[in-house]
Amino acid sequence: MASKFYSIAFLMISLILASCNSGIEAVEKINESNKATETFERGFTGIDEITIEKINQTLMLAGQYFLNIQNPDGSLQYLYFPQAQQFSSANNMIRQWMSTIALAEMRDYTRDEKYGRAFEKNMEFNFRNYYAEDGALGHIPYGNESKLGAAAFALTSAIKDDGNKYSGQQRKLTNLILYLHNPSDGSFRTFYFPKERNDNQNFYPGEAMLALMILYEEAGNETYLGAVRQSFDYYSAYHRKNPNPAFVPWHTMALYRLYQIGQDARYSDFIFDMNDFLITIQNKSCSSPGNLGRFYDPKRGYYGPPHASSDAVYVEGLTYAYRLAKELGREDKAESYKEAIILGTRSLVELQYKEAEAENRTDAYILLGGIRTSTERPEIRIDNSQHTIMALLQVLHTFSDDDLREFIEKNPQYVCP
Repeated sequence: MASKFYSIAFLMISLILASCNSGIEAVEKINESNKATETFERGFTGIDEITIEKINQTLMLAGQYFLNIQNPDGSLQYLYFPQAQQFSSANNMIRQWMSTIALAEMRDYTRDEKYGRAFEKNMEFNFRNYYAEDGALGHIPYGNESKLGAAAFALTSAIKDDGNKYSGQQRKLTNLILYLHNPSDGSFRTFYFPKERNDNQNFYPGEAMLALMILYEEAGNETYLGAVRQSFDYYSAYHRKNPNPAFVPWHTMALYRLYQIGQDARYSDFIFDMNDFLITIQNKSCSSPGNLGRFYDPKRGYYGPPHASSDAVYVEGLTYAYRLAKELGREDKAESYKEAIILGTRSLVELQYKEAEAENRTDAYILLGGIRTSTERPEIRIDNSQHTIMALLQVLHTFSDDDLREFIEKNPQYVCP
């Protein structure tokens, strides 16, 4: 499926890969005969360029980026600085395990076994190096921390394994999530250790609730469903008191699944409330065309700087809110979410390193398909690409070319000069 979208430049880079054992070796071979080019010739991506074909092309290049940064041992490079042409030694377990899930999603979408092999190698590496057991509990230690969010994504990765090879780890990771859940009020403790830490409440509980809902869909165990229902009561009150965009997508995706079971209007109402708030921080101005669609309001900079990983997970979550609005006949909300999704998709396409930027550089093989952090920041962090893959898969699942054309025709104000 991907081959018809690749330019001659990309195919030449792929041929270099074929003679090497890893992406790093490929770059070393290119370096022998070329000098680095430090400029980035990035053109503006107009909203009228956003088609299903363009989205699919962006997705396939992002997927190829993951294959390019996988080492022979199965590990994935975490962070790349194009200007220095160096990988960082930093790492993050939550983002690594999320990327494992992205490999599985690309496997399922493309039916291409190279993603299946990459997923299996990455799973083996991660469970060999980033997993530990404490009796009946499985957890993801790194440095001096073991996070609820990391356990949630490791659990989801294990569920994605077709061969059920990691059923023991899956069971013990589930035990950990339930261990960190407080059944008296529905809250989660967000760190297994250090035990005194309980921050990142806008991230890890929603990630854990989503993992439990995915597990419930697989196993049908009411215990998982009950834990998510309890957590809704606690965290819906938490968000109303402390609204934060980072909270929204994880709870949207978890509660969308929960709503499908009992059609409880409390869940749908909260999904709409959260996403109505989220879209207020999106940039919808042509004053800076390259930033059209990103989720950043400089007047509310306390929510954090603009970041591709945030943009992408917001788009992913909004597709669930959109589908729910359509299911319930809430066309007003569906239209506002559709607008946010398509504008956000434009921003993600804008941020990808494409052939024109990569072809004359010594690190072309690494650069191509990666998602930069923002229009101001060129580095490629692994979750920029991971979240973009997950978002674009949902966009492709949700919209057709007719939907995109209709939106552009009705909204000429977004065709920036």
